[in-house]
Amino acid sequence: MIRIQIIFALLFITQTGFSQGKVPIIRANSKSVSVLDGEHYRPSWWYIMPEKNPDIYEVENPKKPHNVIFYTDVDTISFDVKLNETYDFIILLNGKDSCLTRISTIPPKAIAYRRECNNCIAISDTIPFSLKLDNKTYIKAKLNNSDLVSFQFDLGATACILKESMADDCNIIWDGTAEMGSVSGSTSVKSSKNNQIQTGNLIWDSVGIFSTKHTNWGSKGIIGNSLFQDKIVELNYDNNIIVLHKTLPAISNDYIKVEMQIRDGVPYIPVTIDNGKIKAKNWYMFDNGYDNCLLVDNKFSKSNGLYGTMKVVGHRNNSMNGKTETVVVPKLFIGDYELNNVPIDLQNSDDKQPYDRIIAGNDLLKRFNVIIDYQNNFIYLKPNKLIYEKYDKSNRLKNKILIIGGAVILTVIGVFIFKKSK
Repeated sequence: MIRIQIIFALLFITQTGFSQGKVPIIRANSKSVSVLDGEHYRPSWWYIMPEKNPDIYEVENPKKPHNVIFYTDVDTISFDVKLNETYDFIILLNGKDSCLTRISTIPPKAIAYRRECNNCIAISDTIPFSLKLDNKTYIKAKLNNSDLVSFQFDLGATACILKESMADDCNIIWDGTAEMGSVSGSTSVKSSKNNQIQTGNLIWDSVGIFSTKHTNWGSKGIIGNSLFQDKIVELNYDNNIIVLHKTLPAISNDYIKVEMQIRDGVPYIPVTIDNGKIKAKNWYMFDNGYDNCLLVDNKFSKSNGLYGTMKVVGHRNNSMNGKTETVVVPKLFIGDYELNNVPIDLQNSDDKQPYDRIIAGNDLLKRFNVIIDYQNNFIYLKPNKLIYEKYDKSNRLKNKILIIGGAVILTVIGVFIFKKSK
Protein backbone atom coordinates (compact mmCIF):
# COMPACT_ATOMS: atom_id res chain seq x y z
CA MET A 1 0.00 0.00 0.00
CA ILE A 2 2.75 2.48 0.95
CA ARG A 3 4.69 1.66 -2.20
CA ILE A 4 1.68 2.43 -4.41
CA GLN A 5 1.19 5.75 -2.61
CA ILE A 6 4.82 6.70 -3.09
CA ILE A 7 4.64 5.93 -6.80
CA PHE A 8 1.49 8.04 -6.99
CA ALA A 9 3.26 10.89 -5.25
CA LEU A 10 6.15 10.78 -7.70
CA LEU A 11 3.78 10.75 -10.66
CA PHE A 12 1.91 13.68 -9.14
CA ILE A 13 5.08 15.76 -8.90
CA THR A 14 6.11 14.94 -12.46
CA GLN A 15 2.68 15.87 -13.79
CA THR A 16 2.55 19.18 -11.93
CA GLY A 17 6.02 20.11 -13.14
CA PHE A 18 7.49 21.19 -9.81
CA SER A 19 10.59 19.09 -9.99
CA GLN A 20 12.67 17.08 -12.37
CA GLY A 21 14.21 13.69 -11.67
CA LYS A 22 14.01 11.77 -8.43
CA VAL A 23 12.40 13.58 -5.51
CA PRO A 24 13.15 12.45 -1.94
CA ILE A 25 10.23 11.41 0.26
CA ILE A 26 9.86 11.49 4.05
CA ARG A 27 6.93 10.35 6.18
CA ALA A 28 4.92 12.16 8.84
CA ASN A 29 1.94 11.38 11.04
CA SER A 30 1.76 14.88 12.53
CA LYS A 31 1.45 18.17 10.66
CA SER A 32 3.93 19.83 13.03
CA VAL A 33 7.55 19.80 11.78
CA SER A 34 10.72 21.16 13.39
CA VAL A 35 13.46 22.80 11.31
CA LEU A 36 17.18 23.26 11.89
CA ASP A 37 18.21 26.20 9.70
CA GLY A 38 21.99 26.51 10.05
CA GLU A 39 22.52 26.90 13.81
CA HIS A 40 18.93 27.96 14.46
CA TYR A 41 16.69 25.16 15.71
CA ARG A 42 13.01 26.04 15.23
CA PRO A 43 10.84 23.55 17.17
CA SER A 44 7.40 22.87 15.66
CA TRP A 45 7.99 25.77 13.25
CA TRP A 46 6.69 24.24 10.00
CA TYR A 47 3.06 23.22 9.55
CA ILE A 48 2.31 20.75 6.74
CA MET A 49 -0.28 22.14 4.32
CA PRO A 50 -1.14 19.67 1.51
CA GLU A 51 -3.25 22.33 -0.24
CA LYS A 52 -0.11 24.35 -1.06
CA ASN A 53 1.60 23.17 -4.20
CA PRO A 54 4.48 23.50 -3.42
CA ASP A 55 4.75 24.79 0.15
CA ILE A 56 7.88 26.97 0.15
CA TYR A 57 10.28 27.35 3.09
CA GLU A 58 12.60 30.36 2.66
CA VAL A 59 15.89 29.93 4.51
CA GLU A 60 16.92 32.62 6.98
CA ASN A 61 20.41 33.28 5.57
CA PRO A 62 20.20 32.57 1.82
CA LYS A 63 23.64 34.03 1.02
CA LYS A 64 25.49 31.73 3.42
CA PRO A 65 25.95 28.05 2.48
CA HIS A 66 24.68 25.90 5.35
CA ASN A 67 22.65 22.84 6.30
CA VAL A 68 18.84 22.72 6.58
CA ILE A 69 17.12 19.75 8.26
CA PHE A 70 13.38 19.00 8.50
CA TYR A 71 12.29 16.78 11.42
CA THR A 72 8.85 15.15 11.28
CA ASP A 73 7.56 12.98 14.11
CA VAL A 74 8.91 9.86 12.33
CA ASP A 75 11.50 10.97 9.76
CA THR A 76 14.17 13.55 8.80
CA ILE A 77 15.66 15.00 5.64
CA SER A 78 18.77 17.14 5.23
CA PHE A 79 20.02 19.50 2.50
CA ASP A 80 23.25 21.45 2.08
CA VAL A 81 21.95 24.69 0.63
CA LYS A 82 23.53 27.59 -1.24
CA LEU A 83 22.35 30.87 -2.75
CA ASN A 84 19.76 31.00 -5.57
CA GLU A 85 18.79 27.31 -5.47
CA THR A 86 15.65 25.32 -4.66
CA TYR A 87 15.42 21.88 -3.06
CA ASP A 88 12.23 19.83 -3.48
CA PHE A 89 10.99 16.90 -1.43
CA ILE A 90 7.70 15.25 -0.47
CA ILE A 91 6.25 14.87 3.00
CA LEU A 92 3.90 11.88 2.89
CA LEU A 93 1.32 12.70 5.58
CA ASN A 94 -0.48 9.79 7.25
CA GLY A 95 0.54 7.55 4.36
CA LYS A 96 -1.84 9.21 1.89
CA ASP A 97 -1.40 12.99 1.46
CA SER A 98 1.57 14.01 -0.71
CA CYS A 99 2.82 17.43 0.39
CA LEU A 100 5.25 19.09 -2.00
CA THR A 101 7.78 21.06 0.00
CA ARG A 102 10.41 23.38 -1.44
CA ILE A 103 13.39 24.88 0.37
CA SER A 104 14.35 28.13 -1.34
CA THR A 105 17.53 30.20 -1.07
CA ILE A 106 16.36 32.70 -3.69
CA PRO A 107 16.07 36.07 -1.91
CA PRO A 108 12.52 37.44 -2.13
CA LYS A 109 12.10 40.43 -4.44
CA ALA A 110 10.38 42.34 -1.68
CA ILE A 111 10.81 41.70 2.02
CA ALA A 112 7.53 41.18 3.87
CA TYR A 113 5.59 44.34 4.69
CA ARG A 114 7.57 46.74 2.52
CA ARG A 115 8.25 47.73 -1.05
CA GLU A 116 11.25 49.35 -2.68
CA CYS A 117 12.25 52.72 -1.32
CA ASN A 118 11.52 55.65 -3.64
CA ASN A 119 13.24 59.05 -3.84
CA CYS A 120 16.30 57.74 -1.98
CA ILE A 121 19.69 59.40 -2.33
CA ALA A 122 21.84 57.33 -4.69
CA ILE A 123 24.57 56.27 -2.25
CA SER A 124 23.29 56.93 1.27
CA ASP A 125 20.76 58.85 3.29
CA THR A 126 20.75 60.15 6.85
CA ILE A 127 18.00 60.05 9.48
CA PRO A 128 18.46 61.91 12.81
CA PHE A 129 17.42 60.08 15.98
CA SER A 130 17.19 60.76 19.68
CA LEU A 131 18.26 58.41 22.48
CA LYS A 132 16.00 58.87 25.50
CA LEU A 133 16.25 57.87 29.14
CA ASP A 134 14.58 54.54 28.41
CA ASN A 135 17.65 53.56 26.27
CA LYS A 136 15.52 53.46 23.13
CA THR A 137 16.01 55.12 19.77
CA TYR A 138 13.36 57.45 18.30
CA ILE A 139 12.92 58.93 14.81
CA LYS A 140 10.32 61.18 13.14
CA ALA A 141 8.33 60.01 10.13
CA LYS A 142 5.19 60.78 8.15
CA LEU A 143 2.57 58.13 7.61
CA ASN A 144 0.26 58.59 4.61
CA ASN A 145 1.24 62.27 4.33
CA SER A 146 0.42 62.93 7.98
CA ASP A 147 2.23 65.43 10.17
CA LEU A 148 5.54 64.21 11.59
CA VAL A 149 4.99 61.39 14.08
CA SER A 150 7.46 60.05 16.67
CA PHE A 151 8.35 56.36 16.14
CA GLN A 152 10.63 54.02 18.02
CA PHE A 153 13.30 52.63 15.66
CA ASP A 154 13.46 48.96 16.65
CA LEU A 155 15.79 46.49 14.92
CA GLY A 156 14.33 43.68 17.06
CA ALA A 157 10.97 44.11 15.30
CA THR A 158 10.24 43.13 11.70
CA ALA A 159 7.01 45.06 11.24
CA CYS A 160 5.84 48.66 11.39
CA ILE A 161 3.40 49.30 14.23
CA LEU A 162 1.09 52.22 15.05
CA LYS A 163 -0.88 53.12 18.14
CA GLU A 164 -4.47 52.21 17.39
CA SER A 165 -5.83 55.61 18.42
CA MET A 166 -3.62 57.32 15.77
CA ALA A 167 -5.50 55.77 12.84
CA ASP A 168 -7.44 58.92 11.91
CA ASP A 169 -4.42 61.23 12.27
CA CYS A 170 -2.39 58.94 9.97
CA ASN A 171 -5.16 58.08 7.47
CA ILE A 172 -5.06 54.39 8.45
CA ILE A 173 -7.83 51.96 7.55
CA TRP A 174 -7.70 48.76 9.63
CA ASP A 175 -8.72 46.17 7.05
CA GLY A 176 -7.48 42.90 8.58
CA THR A 177 -6.00 41.09 11.58
CA ALA A 178 -2.66 39.41 12.26
CA GLU A 179 -0.72 37.60 14.97
CA MET A 180 2.17 39.62 16.42
CA GLY A 181 4.90 37.75 18.34
CA SER A 182 7.11 38.88 21.24
CA VAL A 183 9.40 37.29 23.80
CA SER A 184 6.36 36.45 25.91
CA GLY A 185 4.17 34.99 23.16
CA SER A 186 1.81 36.28 20.46
CA THR A 187 -1.35 38.35 20.35
CA SER A 188 -3.98 39.20 17.75
CA VAL A 189 -3.85 42.78 16.39
CA LYS A 190 -5.45 44.89 13.68
CA SER A 191 -3.63 45.32 10.36
CA SER A 192 -3.68 47.73 7.42
CA LYS A 193 -2.33 47.28 3.88
CA ASN A 194 -0.85 49.68 1.35
CA ASN A 195 0.43 52.56 3.45
CA GLN A 196 3.21 55.06 2.78
CA ILE A 197 6.01 55.89 5.23
CA GLN A 198 8.33 58.84 4.72
CA THR A 199 11.35 59.84 6.79
CA GLY A 200 13.70 62.46 5.41
CA ASN A 201 14.29 61.74 1.71
CA LEU A 202 13.14 58.12 2.06
CA ILE A 203 9.66 57.01 1.00
CA TRP A 204 8.30 53.45 1.15
CA ASP A 205 5.02 52.51 -0.53
CA SER A 206 2.63 49.58 0.04
CA VAL A 207 3.75 49.11 3.66
CA GLY A 208 1.74 46.93 6.04
CA ILE A 209 0.94 48.53 9.42
CA PHE A 210 -0.08 46.70 12.60
CA SER A 211 -1.87 48.08 15.64
CA THR A 212 -0.84 48.40 19.27
CA LYS A 213 -2.55 49.90 22.30
CA HIS A 214 0.63 50.85 24.16
CA THR A 215 3.73 52.79 23.10
CA ASN A 216 6.81 54.28 24.83
CA TRP A 217 7.78 57.81 25.78
CA GLY A 218 5.32 59.71 23.64
CA SER A 219 6.09 57.72 20.49
CA LYS A 220 3.13 56.63 18.41
CA GLY A 221 4.51 53.36 17.09
CA ILE A 222 7.48 51.31 15.93
CA ILE A 223 9.41 51.23 12.66
CA GLY A 224 10.99 47.78 12.32
CA ASN A 225 13.92 46.49 10.30
CA SER A 226 11.90 45.14 7.35
CA LEU A 227 12.18 48.54 5.65
CA PHE A 228 15.96 48.39 5.69
CA GLN A 229 17.04 44.80 5.03
CA ASP A 230 18.21 45.52 1.49
CA LYS A 231 20.48 48.27 2.85
CA ILE A 232 23.56 48.67 5.01
CA VAL A 233 22.36 50.31 8.25
CA GLU A 234 24.71 52.50 10.27
CA LEU A 235 23.78 53.72 13.77
CA ASN A 236 26.09 56.45 15.00
CA TYR A 237 25.49 57.32 18.66
CA ASP A 238 28.28 59.90 18.65
CA ASN A 239 26.29 62.02 16.16
CA ASN A 240 22.78 60.62 16.78
CA ILE A 241 22.21 59.68 13.15
CA ILE A 242 21.15 56.61 11.19
CA VAL A 243 22.84 56.35 7.79
CA LEU A 244 21.45 54.01 5.13
CA HIS A 245 24.02 52.84 2.58
CA LYS A 246 23.43 50.93 -0.65
CA THR A 247 26.86 49.29 -0.41
CA LEU A 248 29.26 48.68 2.46
CA PRO A 249 31.22 51.88 3.19
CA ALA A 250 34.93 51.98 4.00
CA ILE A 251 35.31 50.65 7.55
CA SER A 252 38.21 51.75 9.75
CA ASN A 253 40.34 49.32 11.74
CA ASP A 254 38.82 50.38 15.07
CA TYR A 255 35.58 48.55 14.19
CA ILE A 256 35.11 44.96 15.38
CA LYS A 257 33.69 42.54 12.79
CA VAL A 258 31.09 40.18 14.29
CA GLU A 259 29.21 37.39 12.53
CA MET A 260 25.45 37.90 12.31
CA GLN A 261 22.52 35.56 11.74
CA ILE A 262 19.00 36.46 10.65
CA ARG A 263 16.45 34.53 12.70
CA ASP A 264 12.74 35.06 12.20
CA GLY A 265 13.55 38.23 10.28
CA VAL A 266 15.72 39.92 12.94
CA PRO A 267 19.52 40.03 13.49
CA TYR A 268 21.29 37.89 16.10
CA ILE A 269 24.90 38.18 17.34
CA PRO A 270 27.09 35.85 19.43
CA VAL A 271 27.59 36.90 23.07
CA THR A 272 29.67 35.04 25.67
CA ILE A 273 29.02 35.25 29.42
CA ASP A 274 32.14 34.58 31.53
CA ASN A 275 31.33 34.19 35.22
CA GLY A 276 34.89 33.15 36.13
CA LYS A 277 34.07 29.43 36.05
CA ILE A 278 32.58 28.81 32.62
CA LYS A 279 32.15 30.67 29.35
CA ALA A 280 28.57 30.37 28.12
CA LYS A 281 28.11 31.42 24.49
CA ASN A 282 24.81 31.86 22.69
CA TRP A 283 23.14 33.84 19.92
CA TYR A 284 21.25 36.91 21.16
CA MET A 285 18.72 39.01 19.32
CA PHE A 286 20.24 42.39 18.41
CA ASP A 287 17.38 44.42 19.87
CA ASN A 288 17.81 48.16 20.37
CA GLY A 289 14.14 48.19 21.37
CA TYR A 290 14.93 46.35 24.64
CA ASP A 291 16.15 48.77 27.31
CA ASN A 292 18.46 46.57 29.45
CA CYS A 293 21.71 44.70 28.63
CA LEU A 294 20.91 40.98 28.29
CA LEU A 295 17.75 38.98 28.85
CA VAL A 296 18.61 35.30 29.37
CA ASP A 297 16.06 32.49 29.57
CA ASN A 298 16.06 29.94 32.39
CA LYS A 299 16.75 26.98 30.10
CA PHE A 300 20.12 28.42 29.04
CA SER A 301 20.84 29.67 32.58
CA LYS A 302 20.24 26.23 34.08
CA SER A 303 22.13 24.27 31.43
CA ASN A 304 25.18 26.52 31.92
CA GLY A 305 24.98 26.75 35.70
CA LEU A 306 24.53 30.54 35.82
CA TYR A 307 22.23 30.72 38.85
CA GLY A 308 23.97 31.47 42.13
CA THR A 309 27.37 32.13 40.53
CA MET A 310 27.26 35.94 40.19
CA LYS A 311 26.49 38.89 42.44
CA VAL A 312 22.77 39.75 42.59
CA VAL A 313 22.25 43.53 42.35
CA GLY A 314 18.51 43.83 41.80
CA HIS A 315 15.29 42.50 40.36
CA ARG A 316 12.99 43.68 37.62
CA ASN A 317 9.31 43.00 37.20
CA ASN A 318 7.30 43.99 34.14
CA SER A 319 4.31 42.73 32.24
CA MET A 320 6.27 41.45 29.23
CA ASN A 321 9.11 39.46 30.81
CA GLY A 322 7.80 38.71 34.30
CA LYS A 323 10.19 38.78 37.22
CA THR A 324 13.92 38.61 36.50
CA GLU A 325 17.03 38.56 38.65
CA THR A 326 19.75 41.08 37.78
CA VAL A 327 23.30 39.79 38.27
CA VAL A 328 26.70 41.24 37.37
CA VAL A 329 28.82 39.32 34.82
CA PRO A 330 32.56 39.78 35.48
CA LYS A 331 33.35 39.49 31.77
CA LEU A 332 31.11 39.62 28.72
CA PHE A 333 32.28 39.23 25.13
CA ILE A 334 30.64 40.43 21.90
CA GLY A 335 32.75 38.70 19.32
CA ASP A 336 36.27 39.33 20.65
CA TYR A 337 35.41 42.61 22.40
CA GLU A 338 35.48 42.37 26.21
CA LEU A 339 33.27 44.34 28.61
CA ASN A 340 33.54 44.10 32.39
CA ASN A 341 30.98 44.01 35.21
CA VAL A 342 27.91 44.03 32.99
CA PRO A 343 24.46 43.59 34.61
CA ILE A 344 22.30 40.96 32.91
CA ASP A 345 18.79 39.70 33.64
CA LEU A 346 18.12 36.01 34.25
CA GLN A 347 14.60 34.66 33.86
CA ASN A 348 13.09 33.36 37.09
CA SER A 349 14.35 29.78 37.47
CA ASP A 350 10.87 28.62 38.53
CA ASP A 351 9.11 29.86 35.37
CA LYS A 352 7.68 26.85 33.55
CA GLN A 353 8.05 28.30 30.04
CA PRO A 354 11.48 29.56 28.91
CA TYR A 355 11.49 32.66 26.72
CA ASP A 356 11.27 31.85 23.01
CA ARG A 357 14.25 34.16 22.37
CA ILE A 358 17.05 35.79 24.35
CA ILE A 359 18.01 39.40 23.87
CA ALA A 360 20.95 41.79 23.75
CA GLY A 361 19.39 45.16 24.56
CA ASN A 362 20.29 48.79 24.11
CA ASP A 363 21.84 49.47 27.52
CA LEU A 364 24.62 47.32 26.04
CA LEU A 365 24.33 48.04 22.30
CA LYS A 366 24.16 51.85 22.54
CA ARG A 367 27.82 51.83 23.67
CA PHE A 368 28.86 51.03 20.09
CA ASN A 369 28.51 52.77 16.77
CA VAL A 370 27.11 50.02 14.58
CA ILE A 371 27.19 49.09 10.90
CA ILE A 372 24.79 46.27 10.03
CA ASP A 373 25.57 44.51 6.77
CA TYR A 374 22.30 42.73 5.96
CA GLN A 375 23.71 41.79 2.56
CA ASN A 376 26.60 39.67 3.89
CA ASN A 377 25.44 38.88 7.47
CA PHE A 378 28.04 40.82 9.47
CA ILE A 379 27.83 43.52 12.13
CA TYR A 380 30.65 46.01 12.73
CA LEU A 381 30.98 47.57 16.21
CA LYS A 382 33.05 50.55 17.35
CA PRO A 383 33.07 51.79 20.99
CA ASN A 384 31.60 55.30 21.22
CA LYS A 385 31.27 58.09 23.79
CA LEU A 386 28.79 56.01 25.83
CA ILE A 387 31.13 53.03 26.34
CA TYR A 388 31.87 53.90 29.99
CA GLU A 389 28.42 55.17 30.94
CA LYS A 390 27.05 53.48 34.06
CA TYR A 391 24.75 50.52 33.47
CA ASP A 392 21.19 50.39 34.72
CA LYS A 393 21.42 47.75 37.45
CA SER A 394 17.88 48.09 38.80
CA ASN A 395 15.57 51.06 38.29
CA ARG A 396 17.87 53.84 37.16
CA LEU A 397 15.23 55.09 34.71
CA LYS A 398 12.71 55.52 37.51
CA ASN A 399 15.36 57.22 39.66
CA LYS A 400 16.25 59.62 36.83
CA ILE A 401 12.58 60.53 36.40
CA LEU A 402 12.30 61.21 40.13
CA ILE A 403 15.47 63.31 40.10
CA ILE A 404 14.35 65.33 37.07
CA GLY A 405 10.84 65.68 38.50
CA GLY A 406 12.28 66.79 41.83
CA ALA A 407 14.49 69.34 40.10
CA VAL A 408 11.49 70.75 38.24
CA ILE A 409 9.47 70.99 41.46
CA LEU A 410 12.36 72.72 43.28
CA THR A 411 12.71 75.18 40.39
CA VAL A 412 9.00 76.00 40.49
CA ILE A 413 9.15 76.48 44.28
CA GLY A 414 12.25 78.68 43.92
CA VAL A 415 10.54 80.88 41.30
CA PHE A 416 7.45 81.15 43.52
CA ILE A 417 9.53 82.17 46.58
CA PHE A 418 11.51 84.68 44.49
CA LYS A 419 8.32 86.31 43.19
CA LYS A 420 6.74 86.38 46.65
CA SER A 421 9.84 87.97 48.19
CA LYS A 422 9.74 90.69 45.54
